[in-house]
Amino acid sequence: MKGDFGLDAEGYGVADAPGPDGLRWTYANLALCRASLCAHIVPGTRVPLGPLLFEGMRQRAITAEVYLDGWENVGTPAQLQA
Repeated sequence: MKGDFGLDAEGYGVADAPGPDGLRWTYANLALCRASLCAHIVPGTRVPLGPLLFEGMRQRAITAEVYLDGWENVGTPAQLQA
């Protein structure tokens, strides 16, 4: 499986390799984040989320859960309409 990150046995994200099960998962845009994740960013500055998450994973500060049910991308008004 090709994805963004692995998960270890305790549910922590693994940024640079698959999890111990050999799987990689895809981040699907649902998160609960602490303000400390982006406290160093100047307000109004745009930064990509991926590098912030991967750095948090390297610090063992990011946990995740696998969601195996249906999922729809709703990134545009047309996708929402559908």
